[in-house]
Amino acid sequence: MLPTITLEGRAVNDPELRFTASGQAVANFRVACSESKKLDDGTWEDGDKLFVNIAIWKEAAEAVAESIQKGDKVTVTGRLYEREYETQAGEKRRSLEVKFAAVAKVVEGRRPQRDAHPSGPATQDDPPF
Repeated sequence: MLPTITLEGRAVNDPELRFTASGQAVANFRVACSESKKLDDGTWEDGDKLFVNIAIWKEAAEAVAESIQKGDKVTVTGRLYEREYETQAGEKRRSLEVKFAAVAKVVEGRRPQRDAHPSGPATQDDPPF
């Protein structure tokens, strides 16, 4: 069984919606994920970025294509695949792809408190979402 993974990041592009020859909808977009760390001066710095391709099928593909836009903060849960492909120059490459189980757009603004979380409410030391 392939692993299930949850990613939090930003949509790198608008989802591209297309239809297979049999009429099944599929939407593809990329998510950029990075780890933030707090610097000594109190500012935040993004670490290395990981770019992951997301594939969404059927009715969910149409819903995601209508609701997600480039730059939106998203949470994606799905099965992780490694896909091999060949460039136009004939080079073999690999990429990570998540065939989704769930996609959620994160509403930005005031950060929610974590009062119900066992570790207590959010603090200034918590990384930004």
